[in-house]
Amino acid sequence: MEASRSALADFVEENIGESHKLSLETLYGTFLTVIRNSYAGSNDRVLVPALEVFAFLLHFSLPDLMITGNFDWHSLFVVIPKIHFKSTNMSKLEAAIKIYSTLASIRSVRKEALAILTGMLLHPFPKVRIAAAEVLHTYFELDGDQERICDLLGSEDWTQPAKGLKEVANEIKSEVSQAY
Repeated sequence: MEASRSALADFVEENIGESHKLSLETLYGTFLTVIRNSYAGSNDRVLVPALEVFAFLLHFSLPDLMITGNFDWHSLFVVIPKIHFKSTNMSKLEAAIKIYSTLASIRSVRKEALAILTGMLLHPFPKVRIAAAEVLHTYFELDGDQERICDLLGSEDWTQPAKGLKEVANEIKSEVSQAY
């Protein structure tokens, strides 16, 4: 998997830019089409790897796209939430969290990404709660201005039942919505 990601990263670096016909917007749009079609056809065998690669591409190429691109970030919020809503597929849920973690750094969709991630703090699966809490903690730690949120996220045991986490999760949601 590492070798294929490295090869993809090299391809993107060599073939995307002003002097080439392929743009990041086109590449992202193509992946979004694959994701949409795989979801519509209930083909998790294609969908999950496509989500994983898309999450990697977002993370890898986001700085370039933020400078030069005009990708419609809101289109992701039409597709990605549908994919993981009521899903029991952990790979699908983890890939969605990776995508939201990158989207949280984009000003135009930050609020939506953070809202979904904070909502995942009450997910029925402990692994999802833990992953969402880790992503949020890292995001707010890097932000530097949200010590209260970091303290709340870091002081909780996200493996306990969701019912016991409702109060702290709601407090985090409130703090996040006030901050953004």
